Amino acid sequence: MLQPIEFLLQLRSKLEFSRHRVAIILEGSDEWKLELIGQYLSRAGITNATKLGGNAYPSIELLSYKQGHQLLGGERQVLIYDDQDGFDANSFTASTGCLVGGGILFLFLDQKGASSSTPWLRDAFSTLVHVKQGELVSDNYPYSNEQALPDYSEQNYAVEHIQHVLSGHRKRPLVMTADRGGEKAAR
Repeated sequence: MLQPIEFLLQLRSKLEFSRHRVAIILEGSDEWKLELIGQYLSRAGITNATKLGGNAYPSIELLSYKQGHQLLGGERQVLIYDDQDGFDANSFTASTGCLVGGGILFLFLDQKGASSSTPWLRDAFSTLVHVKQGELVSDNYPYSNEQALPDYSEQNYAVEHIQHVLSGHRKRPLVMTADRGGEKAAR
């Protein structure tokens, strides 16, 4: 069992290695959340964090909970979504696309907020890791540094074809398709 800050720092290391992203629900007072997020950003050396909704935090960009689309095409190591003002599914899903591998989405779910009154959303969030004020956190998180690196053969195949089109004799189009979230625009 770990203190919340130690859990977050160890988790970040594991996530960076595996290039995964994760969502974590923080449950506690606003002061505790502010302190924990501040410690995490400082100790992890993170400088690009954005908060959607709620009150401003020092050194963190603040947008309305409805402005998640403004993050499209950008990259963030930390994203905070605070539902105290409301919940906009389009804004939320658009904003989550900016998280880089190793990034963490922190959710601040107000007891009277939109997510608590929407059964499907409450169910979806119930499976996430909860970090609670005054409680230790289990270090049995599924990502480990021993996991194999992901298979990038499909990405390498795409890069080879792009290079072939660029260096070929005729200018011809290349069309790439993939499912949503397939990171067509990444790297």
